Amino acid sequence: MVATYYVGASVVTLRRYLAGKILASIPQLAIALLPVLLVLILLTVALFEKFRPDLLNPPSHSFD
Repeated sequence: MVATYYVGASVVTLRRYLAGKILASIPQLAIALLPVLLVLILLTVALFEKFRPDLLNPPSHSFD
């Protein structure tokens, strides 16, 4: 849910920047969009962890 918000907000920000409505330098824009990158990385890691095969079908351990 948070990733969806951040991606939408970044698209709006980039459109406004390209239209000239936002006056910022490239480093300022990069700093503003840094949280978007962080959220997307964390979402990707969370999805990979959620769907790891060893977590979906854990091996049966025998202590015999």
